[in-house]
Amino acid sequence: MNKRHLVPLFTAFVLWGSQYVISKVALRTIPPVTLLALRYLVSIPALFIVLKLRHALTPVKKGDGPILFAIGFTGYFASFCLQMLGIHRLTGSLSSLLGAMNPIFIPILAALFLHERITPAKIACVALSMLGVVIIVGVGGSADAVGVLLMLASVFLWSTASIIIRRVSGRYDPMQIALIAILCALPFTGAWSLIELQSASCAFPMESILAVLYMGIFGT
Repeated sequence: MNKRHLVPLFTAFVLWGSQYVISKVALRTIPPVTLLALRYLVSIPALFIVLKLRHALTPVKKGDGPILFAIGFTGYFASFCLQMLGIHRLTGSLSSLLGAMNPIFIPILAALFLHERITPAKIACVALSMLGVVIIVGVGGSADAVGVLLMLASVFLWSTASIIIRRVSGRYDPMQIALIAILCALPFTGAWSLIELQSASCAFPMESILAVLYMGIFGT
């Protein structure tokens, strides 16, 4: 791998990992699903502007519509809603750790649905990943069990969405796939947010506004 490719890759890891900590800041005053809906409202125009500047928007083929909807519903709605609910109950560091468990699920799902071969190296990596989580989280620790289960369910659903993405990943710009998927997820997320706001308070101090902008622009 060209070492220059490591810089954007490492930057992506930092931005993605920081999402969990920044989310905790916004969750002090904004309910979890509402926070996700606001993040999408920021990310949609941001993604659209970048795609227009890069001339990367292409027409969607008719047969790809259901696939893109499945990505949006599974990944950007179901997975991310559970993720935000899990982050709300856990610490930022533990949420980040659990959120990084995609390598455990993806090889298994890829073998089941894409018929990819599970090699001894992949098995060893999955085992090490699971061992690392057990060591850091602890078997009988004080972490919120519901929060952990929500995060694990979120990771499983996102891994599923990642497998679905492979069916269209070569046809569209990755940012366009994200934009369309978010547009598919927003109505469901927005409806859940409206229900959530019936019983939860919501406020917008400056730190929460900055957190939402960070999540929508840099994290998405």
